[in-house]
Amino acid sequence: MQLFAFDLETTGLDGNTARIVEFCFIELDAADPGLRELSRWSELVDPQMAIPPETTRVHGITDEMVRGKPAFAALAPRIQAIVQEAVLVAHNHKYDLEILSRELVRAGQPGLRPNHPCIDTQRVESTVNSHGLAATYERYHGKPFDGAHRSQADTEACVAVLRAQRATHAAKLPADLEELIVANLERRRNPERADRTWLDHGRKFYADAAGTIFYNFGKFRGQAIFASKETKDYLSWMRDKADFPDDIRALLVSWIGPRPSPQP
Repeated sequence: MQLFAFDLETTGLDGNTARIVEFCFIELDAADPGLRELSRWSELVDPQMAIPPETTRVHGITDEMVRGKPAFAALAPRIQAIVQEAVLVAHNHKYDLEILSRELVRAGQPGLRPNHPCIDTQRVESTVNSHGLAATYERYHGKPFDGAHRSQADTEACVAVLRAQRATHAAKLPADLEELIVANLERRRNPERADRTWLDHGRKFYADAAGTIFYNFGKFRGQAIFASKETKDYLSWMRDKADFPDDIRALLVSWIGPRPSPQP
């Protein structure tokens, strides 16, 4: 198993519009009980847009710091090669996975599927506690976590938490790293949700074991997309009227076809 812990700092919280300003990838030895570090790669990235002041106040990265740094597109082929076959480790992985995949696609790379295998230290922690990265780090290591909201520090803390979680809760957690992948951990905790396959990074649609596709948001949450005329018409509204990300629009077109051309 290839194992890479990672963290991103971005221009904002909107998964569809945020751009990466910094990343860190730490390669770990999955065969080593202590998850020995094998390599690391951390970079500042020019997002090719202004970093909002409110975002800079969180992670401390300014426009001046990223000026002259490579654009993400220049680094995307190497990143895609790293992540495409790897199990990824992150704290609250959904957001970082969504941003990373969309940035890769913008750069002409395949990106990552919504169900890409990830170990999420937040999910692991929720089996015994439920806290953010800083609180979780302090609980296991007995000292405050300094440097939060910079990608290298956050990635290092995530690795430290995963190591401590496995050592501290060996009796409660599976020893096999494969069983800590989010989908497998969810299967152990919530068997009734085990057969869900997420179809987009925003998790608005999923398929069950039989391949039936369901809404996971809004007034039709939990209903099959073709269950009624109303549920099908809602797909057309999403395709034609609403501002949804490109990956969702591609799904909609694959299900109901492109928007009809205007009649003369």
